[in-house]
Amino acid sequence: MTAFTITVLPGNIKYKVQKGALLLDVLRTSKIEDAEPSLPLHTPCGGKGVCGKCLIQVIDGVSENIDAADLESLTQEQISAGFRLACTLRIESDLTIQLPGTDSNGQRILSEQDHYRGEKNQVTKKYYLELEPPAIDNQIDDLERIVSALGIDSLTVPGTILSGLSELLRKSDFKLTAAVTGERVVSIESGNTTASNYFFSIDLGTTTVVVYLLNAVTGELIDTLSELNMQRSFGADVISRISYTLDHEDGLATLQNKIVNQLHRMMISLVEKNDIPNDFVYGCILAGNTTMLHLFNGTDPVPIARSPYIPTFTQLMKYSSYESEIVPIQFPHCTLYLLPGISGYIGADITAGILAVDLWKQTETSLLIDIGTNGEIVLGSSAGISACATAAGPAFEGFHISCGIGGVAGAVQDISFDTENDDISCKTIQNRPAVGICGSGMVDLAALMINLNMVDSKGKFLKMDEISPSLSNNLQKRRVRIENKEVFVIDDGSGTADGNPIIFTQQDMRELQLAKAAIAAGIETLISQTGTLITDIEHVYIAGGFGNYIHKSSALVIGLIPQELAHCIELVGNSAGKGAIMCAMSQKALSGCSTIRKMVNYIELSSEKSFKRALMKHMYFLEK
Repeated sequence: MTAFTITVLPGNIKYKVQKGALLLDVLRTSKIEDAEPSLPLHTPCGGKGVCGKCLIQVIDGVSENIDAADLESLTQEQISAGFRLACTLRIESDLTIQLPGTDSNGQRILSEQDHYRGEKNQVTKKYYLELEPPAIDNQIDDLERIVSALGIDSLTVPGTILSGLSELLRKSDFKLTAAVTGERVVSIESGNTTASNYFFSIDLGTTTVVVYLLNAVTGELIDTLSELNMQRSFGADVISRISYTLDHEDGLATLQNKIVNQLHRMMISLVEKNDIPNDFVYGCILAGNTTMLHLFNGTDPVPIARSPYIPTFTQLMKYSSYESEIVPIQFPHCTLYLLPGISGYIGADITAGILAVDLWKQTETSLLIDIGTNGEIVLGSSAGISACATAAGPAFEGFHISCGIGGVAGAVQDISFDTENDDISCKTIQNRPAVGICGSGMVDLAALMINLNMVDSKGKFLKMDEISPSLSNNLQKRRVRIENKEVFVIDDGSGTADGNPIIFTQQDMRELQLAKAAIAAGIETLISQTGTLITDIEHVYIAGGFGNYIHKSSALVIGLIPQELAHCIELVGNSAGKGAIMCAMSQKALSGCSTIRKMVNYIELSSEKSFKRALMKHMYFLEK
């Protein structure tokens, strides 16, 4: 069968593929010399040809095939310049293609954390022992000698440790360190190594992955590594990825291998960079939503997407490198912990978030809202907690938005009104030339248009003869009609990376309204179902990749957060990452996650009529 070479720029990555192969399948499933490529391919729809985001440019070679999806998503100028959608391009010749996206270093990933300053109660404890050597009149066996010195009942010792124990004891003159996790001895080491105790904590997000390397003795956050989730080329949301496992016989294995290999590579990179011996890594705490943990674990996630939405597991799961391949063999003494979740759509990332903001111990009623690819809402106190989930994230991540994009370098993230110039002022991530608009920028723009009376309460773009004549000429020029679409021009192309304009359409506003309505309706329903008065809420914690970057004032204007809660809003950043770090540093925190799991009452919104009514109500904006 005829084979062709695909060369991918940047990086000059080469693939050998069969004639007729789909480019998207090549880019997201092929291996490169046993390495995992970190290709910035963005396919929110999972390759179904409806989002138009998997854009590539053919630099060299023939690509005459133009699919209907290309014609729908691309302009004639883009097609003439060689742009195509990876999900429609069949390989019929050698090709050199350019990926116009960004690498993970250009992605705005919420990974910042402080060094841990809380109570330390090590998950893996290390004990230095100076044992009395055996003698004719001291016939205690080597293992009993260690167990007796430790004074811990019911210890389990793996056979791999026993096989070399005699030699190690005698070479170390019976001065040794025992590393104990729970009731299991995970390592016996020569000399005093108690100061060397390292853990990983991982925030496994649908869009991004953050790995933290920690010193469990001092609480020091040694280093952090963040990347785009390699599964994102299979879809932007969990439902798309679940669908992939249904549509492809090896789909579950493919998705599992993608994320397992990525995390292993990131972990190894961190210890090598910081000269940490692999043998001194004793634990890895993993937080993520329920679907992501199922995919990582190789567990069928399909039941999560089907009523009544029951996952296979939500409990705390523990694995050693001897038991499961999801633990890197390079870390022989490491125990992997998958933190407990609550339901199919309230995962371990939310459990970690509840832990991080201390909601489960507070006597005051608090609201935790995690806005990312999915939207989760938690309400309660030490007296009891309720939670729900809403499908809000795809629009905030740029899905179904004309010029929408994730939080990458060049994404318009802040939009405000510049009184000096009587025009809008835009700021992009890393101050790069604009490539699109991300969620926080969309919220700012919607709030600005509301404040300037450029849309009505239903979100409808007002026509030019309906807009106040006092509106500046600069702003009026931004409200145009392009190809029978009502449009607000954010950038006419003069400040963009590719020279193409960045626009926000009437349909984009509708998508944003639906996303914000889902969050607002979830908040209202949760408050109503728990019998809480909105005046009872004393803290509102906004977390998540998107939630951390929105301006509170804009969120209030569009109705994402109730106006009554304006005084108590706090942006808490990556609460899932913070909670995972706490669990690496404290056995009490790790045990607390299982307690939290039992405290939370999950409310399934799809069966709540009040949620549907609230959703319709919150599609509207407040009258100005």
